[in-house]
Amino acid sequence: MTTPEGHATLEEAVRRVVIPLKTGNSVADAITRSQFLNWYDHENPLGVLPIGDDLIEFKPFSSSEYSITFLPEETPGNGRETNPSFYIREGKQQRYFSDELGKELAGKTVYVVATPSTNPHWQPDQVCFRMQIAARTAKHLGARKMYAVFSEFPFARQDRGIGLYNREKDGSVEADKKKHAGQTDYVSTVLLALMVSGCDGVITIHHHSGHIDKAVQDCLGILGRKRDEQYMFNLDPVPILARYLQTTDILSDNEKRNNGDGLLFIAPDDGAVDFVERIKEMSGYRNAGLGHIDKKRATANDPAALKGMLQLHDGRIEDYAGRTAIVPDDMIDTFGTMNMAINKLPGEIRRVVMYATHGIFAGRAEDLMRRHRRVSDVIVVETRPSRLYNLAAGAKRKLTMLGATEYVAHALAHCVERGIRPQEFYAKQFAENPAFFDRLFRETRFPQHYTRK
Repeated sequence: MTTPEGHATLEEAVRRVVIPLKTGNSVADAITRSQFLNWYDHENPLGVLPIGDDLIEFKPFSSSEYSITFLPEETPGNGRETNPSFYIREGKQQRYFSDELGKELAGKTVYVVATPSTNPHWQPDQVCFRMQIAARTAKHLGARKMYAVFSEFPFARQDRGIGLYNREKDGSVEADKKKHAGQTDYVSTVLLALMVSGCDGVITIHHHSGHIDKAVQDCLGILGRKRDEQYMFNLDPVPILARYLQTTDILSDNEKRNNGDGLLFIAPDDGAVDFVERIKEMSGYRNAGLGHIDKKRATANDPAALKGMLQLHDGRIEDYAGRTAIVPDDMIDTFGTMNMAINKLPGEIRRVVMYATHGIFAGRAEDLMRRHRRVSDVIVVETRPSRLYNLAAGAKRKLTMLGATEYVAHALAHCVERGIRPQEFYAKQFAENPAFFDRLFRETRFPQHYTRK
C-alpha cells in the first residue's frame, strides 16, 4: 500500500517502468525520480526505477525507416541479452526485468512519455506513430499495462473538421467553416490507433478541446468496449495555478488584499469563462472581478479583425485603476489574438499577468510578449521544455515556468492505476488541503527574470 505521504512502496515501484519515447526527455526523467512512483532507501539511494535513456533505442536506417528497441542491451559479440538492471532488497541483489527473452516486461505497468519537440524529425504525426509502436512493443514484451503520457496531446486543436465532433461555436463565422472544410477529426484517428495498438490509456495535461471526451467514448464504442471506460486521464491545471496564485510573490500583498480586491480575472473569450472562473474560485479571491473579452471576427484566425470589449460578470467594479488583470488561457500560440484582446482592456488596467498551460510561442509570439508594455508576467506549465528553454533573453525576463512532473507522477499512481477521474479527485484534495499542491509543482524562473537581482 502507498505510504501515508503518498510515496510509493518498494512493491509498487518494481511493478512500474517509465520510458521516454525520445532519449534526453527531461520530463520523463523527472517523473521517474518522483517518490510518488519510485522507491528510495539506504540500499537504493538512487531509487529502484531504471534510468529511462537506458531503456529505449531509436535506430534510423538509410531508407528513412527506423526501429525502436526496448531494453537495448548488447554483449560485445552483438548477442542480445535482457537489460541487467538490478535493485537491492534486504541486502540481496534483485533483477528488475525478467531474464526470459520476449517476456522482459512481464507483469509491469509501462508508462511511455512524450513531449512536443522542436526537432523536425519528431513532429506530432511521427510522435503518434512511434507511440503506437511503443505500445505494441511493450505488450509484445509482456507488459501488463501500457499507458501513453503526453505532456500535450497531439492534434487536440484540430477539432473543426467535418465530422462527428464538428460543432457550431458561439461567434464562429462562415470563413472559419470554409477554412476547415474537407478535414476529418484528427483526435479520434489518434485515439483509435493507440487503442488498437494496445495502449491502455492516455494521460495528458489540459487538452485543448472539450470534444475529446466524446471522441474517446465513441472510439471505445467502435471497438466494442464500454463507452464509460476511463481511458483519457486529463490533468486539470486549475489546482496548481490556483495554489500558485495564492502563494506567489508575483502578486503583491496590495493586489491580494481583501480576498483579491485588487485583481480582475479575465477570460480571453467566452469559451474560456468556465476555466477562468474555476481558477478565481479555487484560488479564494472571492472579491476579485470576473469578465471576458467579447470577440467578434470578420475573418477566421485574423487577430487584426478582432472587435472586442470587456464584458464584466458583476456590476461591482466601477473603477479599474490600480487593478491587475489575470488572463488565463489553454495556450499561447502566435500571441496575436491574445495581444489584441489585451489591447481591448480599459486603459486604467496598467498591469496584466498572463497564464497558459502550453507555451507554443510560434512566429513572433515571444517578441510580441516581450514588447507588450502591460504584460508584466507570463506563467506557463513546462509542457514544452525544449521550446521554453530556447526563448530569447527578453522573453525569459517575463516568463515563469511551473514544472508539473510531480503532479503527473502523483496522478499516475493515485488516479491512473486506480481508474479514477483526476479532476474530481484533485478538486477534493484541494478543498481539504490546498498546501498539499505545493508538493506537486515547481516554480522556475530564468536568471534573466526581472525579479532576479
